[in-house]
Amino acid sequence: EMIKRTKENISNLYESFFSEKYKGRLNSFIYDFTEKLNNDFTLFNETKNIELELLLKNIDYVVGNPPYVTLYGRRDRKKNELQRINYLSQYRQFPDSLKNGKINYVMLFLEHGLDYLKKNGKLSFIIDISFFETAYKYTRKYLLENTKIITIENNISNFDGVTSGQLIIKIENNFDKNNIVKVKNFFTEEIQE
Repeated sequence: EMIKRTKENISNLYESFFSEKYKGRLNSFIYDFTEKLNNDFTLFNETKNIELELLLKNIDYVVGNPPYVTLYGRRDRKKNELQRINYLSQYRQFPDSLKNGKINYVMLFLEHGLDYLKKNGKLSFIIDISFFETAYKYTRKYLLENTKIITIENNISNFDGVTSGQLIIKIENNFDKNNIVKVKNFFTEEIQE
């Protein structure tokens, strides 16, 4: 029953995001989405990695709400510093010269979600409004240079227990150097290009 309701909720969410009914089959799996495949730090056995690798570049839609977890720069000498350094080396959005600075799981989920999309596949995430802050500059640059950003709907604050603003970003896995990004204010319905 829970699986059936989850599939119905995902279908409804898809229709809300993309203004069309989902006609495909819903598959699911659970794994640590921050870890790239074929990595020494993976938590999964080889069989599971092979199954996941088959999905790379084969998914039509990725929809989600990534966790908002931040790993801080070199000043953070705690246990997560090795994890942060590992992410800097795994993800293409971070330049080799970057040694310090905040990394948020949202950054990782955006890039890794794109890894699974086939050409022209779509990704839609609900993420924190901090996407517009300096810490995300490499993520925004990566998205602009590698994808087609369809829309960004900002000023969404209708979630219980969430104190910061949210936005919905919709991306297509298809680069278009002449793409015009539209930013929609959720409250006023105003659209800016």
